[in-house]
Amino acid sequence: MPRRPHSFEIGRFYHVFNRGVEKRDIYLDDVDRYQFLLCLAYYQQLGKRQRFANTDFELTDRETPYRFAIHAYCLMDNHFHLLLEELADDGIRQGLRHALDSYVTYFNKKRGRVGSLFQGRFKSVPVETDEQFVHVARYIFLNRFVASMEAQVGSSPWNGYSEYSEKPPRLIGQHDKLLAYFGGDQNRLHTFIVDHAGYARSLEGIKHLVLE
Repeated sequence: MPRRPHSFEIGRFYHVFNRGVEKRDIYLDDVDRYQFLLCLAYYQQLGKRQRFANTDFELTDRETPYRFAIHAYCLMDNHFHLLLEELADDGIRQGLRHALDSYVTYFNKKRGRVGSLFQGRFKSVPVETDEQFVHVARYIFLNRFVASMEAQVGSSPWNGYSEYSEKPPRLIGQHDKLLAYFGGDQNRLHTFIVDHAGYARSLEGIKHLVLE
């Protein structure tokens, strides 16, 4: 199992993920999912000292500079995927620690529970090349579709790819670097994502027939 590296390097990209303890659901409704994004966006901001619970923060209030950039995200039922870029020293580690702790506090208070919600510390895998960067983004964007949680890729607001089609977009993600790989052509990006969707879903359908 990949482990969180001891340190993150500024300018590098990382696939970050975690799931619920005992594989339990970490989002029970859309209010939970939105709250998770709020926590993530709040602590993405560098230098925030006030606890998120004591603010009236909304996504449109987010201000630079950031600890990290969010290039892709996807919220499933019992886990999440993020494609992040380190922008400040220790930005991902500190920002995600605060964001996840804040979300757990919210979730436990709302549901009258105590204890851990996530399966230990978040995991991360460094992205080594530009090609890996776009393939990891596609993998993240396809997760909900592959799991039959979306009829069309990006039709859910909990898939970061929806930001490329929503009017207006939610703007949690930073789109410039992914689009730059495709010459700024959104249609080329869309083709890259969607043309692989059926194949990815077919692999999910036969996963139980092969040895891992």
